[in-house]
Amino acid sequence: MRILVTGCCGFIGSHLVEYLIHHTPYEVVGIDDLRMDGDQIRKKTNLSLIQDLERFSFRNENICDTKCIEEGKPHIVIHLAGLAGVRESVVSPEKYVHNNVFGHTHLLKQSILHRVQRFIYASSSSVYGWRSQDGQPFCENDPIVELKSPYALSKYTCEVMSEILCQTTTSTKIIGCRFFSVYGPRGRPDMAPFRFLERMIHDRPIEIYGDGNQTRDFTFVGDVVRCIHLLMSVPTKQTKSIYNIGRGNPVSILELISQLEQLLHKKAEIRFLPVSSMDVPMTFADCQQLLQDVGYSPQTDLRQGLSAMIQHYHHQTATKT
Repeated sequence: MRILVTGCCGFIGSHLVEYLIHHTPYEVVGIDDLRMDGDQIRKKTNLSLIQDLERFSFRNENICDTKCIEEGKPHIVIHLAGLAGVRESVVSPEKYVHNNVFGHTHLLKQSILHRVQRFIYASSSSVYGWRSQDGQPFCENDPIVELKSPYALSKYTCEVMSEILCQTTTSTKIIGCRFFSVYGPRGRPDMAPFRFLERMIHDRPIEIYGDGNQTRDFTFVGDVVRCIHLLMSVPTKQTKSIYNIGRGNPVSILELISQLEQLLHKKAEIRFLPVSSMDVPMTFADCQQLLQDVGYSPQTDLRQGLSAMIQHYHHQTATKT
């Protein structure tokens, strides 16, 4: 079986490639435009970790015009490529529409045309928009009413496009994954866990928008890739079109910082900034559908995940020196 992973040099993509090579007999083809998100150094570092793996091959291509599906005839496509970042999407909304919406549509159309068995793609908890901090988890069938950024809109548009195009095929199963605040080793530098960790290690102040009591459902990358593997493997009739992939245990930003302080044995300097209109007060994944359909349950709590991230950061720093 041949698996195509787009965004293979990104955070989740590089972890997924490693997992598939080490835990399955599949041939894995990865594509990535190393320039897409402007973080070429991080992407090239990730590529160096996977490019020599057995049964893996790499193509440096853009998702908006690649012919990798037509030429490679993969059985499963796992589409993780695209632009991320809520704040940056406000600065360059046109880039998010092009890369996320057009790129997704191009890959999905090619997958349907060439009868790919499954098309699994990355969506985001951002599609839920603003929700009152009432303690209720976000469920896949909740109404989508208050999107707060072009990034969230681009992801929701991809979901709607998928729903429309899935009506044109009986051969391709299309599954969207609403990821909730994924973190871990090799994490994106714009995400809070990595950004806070780096600033604390270098004795720089941490900037928080709001009072820090907003909560996020931080989800360890190892649990995410394990879940994607399950979605690849279970019978098609057993799966739905959209799943939350989270831990189901929201943690406040202040608690995240407290955990880092304990693990690093140092006190953080915090600067509170005015709350941003793009920041939602909470994210909270209801993962009951995922548990019921594919048997997924997260295995890594926040302290374990942060410890792994810190260990990797120190190892990477030592290797560079």
